[in-house]
Amino acid sequence: MDRGVDRQIQHQQQPAIPADVVLKEQLHLLNANAFTAITVNLIVSLVFVALMREHVPLSLLTTWLAVLCLTVAARGVVATICSRTPLSPRNIHTWARRHIYGAATTGVLWGAAGIIVTYYGTMPHHLMAAFILGGVAAGAMSTTGALPGTYLLFILPMLVPINLTFYLEYYGGGATEYLVMGGLITLHIVVLLVSFNRYHQLLLRSITLGFENLQILEKLKQNNRLLNRSEQRMRDITSKLAEGLVVLDREARVSYMNPEAERLLGWPADRLVGKSLHESIHHDIDGNPIHEGDCGVMKALRESSISRVEYDEFVHQDGTRFPVSFIAAPMSGSDSEQALVVSFQDITERKNAERKLKLPKSVFRMSP
Repeated sequence: MDRGVDRQIQHQQQPAIPADVVLKEQLHLLNANAFTAITVNLIVSLVFVALMREHVPLSLLTTWLAVLCLTVAARGVVATICSRTPLSPRNIHTWARRHIYGAATTGVLWGAAGIIVTYYGTMPHHLMAAFILGGVAAGAMSTTGALPGTYLLFILPMLVPINLTFYLEYYGGGATEYLVMGGLITLHIVVLLVSFNRYHQLLLRSITLGFENLQILEKLKQNNRLLNRSEQRMRDITSKLAEGLVVLDREARVSYMNPEAERLLGWPADRLVGKSLHESIHHDIDGNPIHEGDCGVMKALRESSISRVEYDEFVHQDGTRFPVSFIAAPMSGSDSEQALVVSFQDITERKNAERKLKLPKSVFRMSP
């Protein structure tokens, strides 16, 4: 029976992780980080406007800020609705595209801000704008990096335009500082892409491990149900046996008794489970436990061998002794906590019958 359960357990296959499951977890991360992304964008945009207001037309900055705020607010609405909507294969890709479109639009607006500053501002403002955009791009990895499209389409439209502008300024006769800044931004983009690739791989591995852990947990639950059914079947079978059945652990403690064993020994199972069978029912006439070396049950447990005893005496809970025959056999499986099964019969009637059969012979031998 246990082997059948083992085969069922071994044949259970662990399915591959569906791509939609991974995407669902990525969207959950984007939704969870949406408030942080919105807050950062709003704060940095206000700082940006405050720093550039003296060199860039205020109407242009105000328009840019209004559009950015509307875009960021729309992204917040998308994240809120998405977090409250049950995701399924029918709608999950639609929500992913909405997140990507929102991030791309925000990136384009930041890229436009860089171009505006390079057109109106001076070199210190150009460097300040590059510093701000580089910081926003680096920080966005933690808020939009769950999905590759959201991060890449956020940072590339943000950094590439100002990067190209610096190179064009230098080759158009500008100062060497533009070439240096262009090179640094290019290096920054490369570092961000490499870092994001590693971050994304770790994120996917984390999602995969989390899903695999859920699968393992579900598999353990299934296995536990199979084992419970197997154990219940064993109890159902042994409860119908006409002989006592006791299962012992490695310390000779009772771990299971069938109803017939309870009846023969007079012990309810819940009172004998966890106690030593030998010390509880195997006593000499004076009530002391028989030496373990003379006990067939303990010998079978000690030597991991089968012990057949045709005659012995067990002690009932009320103190009376009754003759038994028993077989003690080790259970298979070295890792099992249950080590020995003892099957015994009350042979009182058989012994009485033997005495009755012997009585006429003895009387016959005593006759003249």
